[in-house]
Amino acid sequence: MMTFIIQNLGTIVVSLVIAALIVLVIRRMKKNKGCGCGCGDCEMSDICHK
Repeated sequence: MMTFIIQNLGTIVVSLVIAALIVLVIRRMKKNKGCGCGCGDCEMSDICHK
């Protein structure tokens, strides 16, 4: 098992980094009400996503 992990450490690290980035993008999209455009500062944000 350790041999497998050592041989594939680069792939495992890259996969974890990509997974973390995906989670951060999804969290940001949910924070911005799903549109991903950063509407928090928009003047129309209170009526745009009703």
